[in-house]
Amino acid sequence: MVEVLNPKTIFFLLALLPAFVEPERDSIHTQLLVLGILVPLTAVPIDLTVSSAGGWISERLDQPAGIGWGFRDSAASSSSDLGLRTLLQL
Repeated sequence: MVEVLNPKTIFFLLALLPAFVEPERDSIHTQLLVLGILVPLTAVPIDLTVSSAGGWISERLDQPAGIGWGFRDSAASSSSDLGLRTLLQL
């Protein structure tokens, strides 16, 4: 629905689709209608796949065993280690 209501998408399609219309074939209006329907039909599955993959990656990074926790834990232990070494050297 976002792509249908997005003015940038509408202008892009208005600029791009006429290049694929062949006036000697069927009605120009029919060709534009078919091309205009095909674009969202191919874009929606791609958008759903990308958003699902992003959600899956985000969930994995938030889990305790995920990469995100590993980065946070290593940063915390490095800071603690440096602080402890500094304290012991005094």
